[in-house]
Amino acid sequence: MNQENSPEQKWLRGRLLLLGLVIVLLIGYVLARPALENALGVKLPQVVDLGGEKVDQPDKANPDKANPDKAKADKARTKSDKSKAFTREELGGGRFRTPSGLIYSQNRLEHVMRHSRDDPKRDQQHGVFEVESEDDLLRLIDRAFHIAGADKNRVRINKQDERYVYTVNMKKRVGYVGGIVGKRKGFPECQFIRIVVEDKNIITAYPLRQ
Repeated sequence: MNQENSPEQKWLRGRLLLLGLVIVLLIGYVLARPALENALGVKLPQVVDLGGEKVDQPDKANPDKANPDKAKADKARTKSDKSKAFTREELGGGRFRTPSGLIYSQNRLEHVMRHSRDDPKRDQQHGVFEVESEDDLLRLIDRAFHIAGADKNRVRINKQDERYVYTVNMKKRVGYVGGIVGKRKGFPECQFIRIVVEDKNIITAYPLRQ
């Protein structure tokens, strides 16, 4: 029996011919794609390149790769904002006033800064700001105090003797619940900031869930 005409050999030749046809069509599409795009005025999909690697597919896991120009602009803007020093008006005696009008003493500043890091041993609920520096924290609190005075729909105001308590909805994550309670609950996120003042003098400020 002639092995070249066996069913197995015919099947193999057929598969090779089909594979060759697919390769020819693929190469033809790749080469003709630019001209077709110009003629049709649309961007045609390119599934593989000649090396067999996928191309022109958006990187869903990393949107920065899908739009590198926008990513660079966003990063540059963020870096520029953070590079701006936070303005403090020195009042003497270790006190200063922020652009929004809040007044900090050294003691109150240290108290607020304790909310910029977690205290894993604290058995009470402990709101922790997610900030990189003291200026970032002061800027965030100033932003919340500005919102409190500008948008009544995003703030709850309570009066306690001579103190005012502002609970501001920042509409984004600003921190998390830390301490023993937070760890037990999986460190839930905080989108609100509570600011307590007495005649514009800051008493405390911390993030909370609601």
